[in-house]
Amino acid sequence: MDDTDRRFRMFYIRNWCPGRSVLEDTNPWLKDFAPMHQSLGVRSAIQTLAGIYTYDYLPLDSIRDRVNQRFSEAEQRLSQLLNDSTTAQNEAQANESIAIVDILSMQDTILTERRLKDPSSSPRWLQGFRHGEKFLQATDHGSRFWKLPNVQSSPLRISQSIIVG
Repeated sequence: MDDTDRRFRMFYIRNWCPGRSVLEDTNPWLKDFAPMHQSLGVRSAIQTLAGIYTYDYLPLDSIRDRVNQRFSEAEQRLSQLLNDSTTAQNEAQANESIAIVDILSMQDTILTERRLKDPSSSPRWLQGFRHGEKFLQATDHGSRFWKLPNVQSSPLRISQSIIVG
């Protein structure tokens, strides 16, 4: 990770995440998604999101190029996960794909120029969250139990459900 990527990550942690929740201790963007930076796809999606904001304040070609590069990496990793038939059975891969979808969908809420011109069509951010919802349902732990109180969801899983919901 070079200096630009570190700046994007720090912007995400210090500026973007606190603006999404008034309660720091339960902020899913900070507590659950930020620690997933070991995953190339999640890290690239986070850096893209932070880079978009950075580019608004500092419109340099180098920042735009980096944002596009990181977006391409996140999109490529998401495609790889969605095309892998074992993703639904592997909890780590399922969590990674849902996190990438959540973060990339947030970009479409802030990038007005990416919005579809046809008002009758469903917005991309909504399509993204619907894909996240389908993937959450496909990998739902609750479907394996007879009694719902037996389900023990991870904090990440709960956060993903809240954000997608």
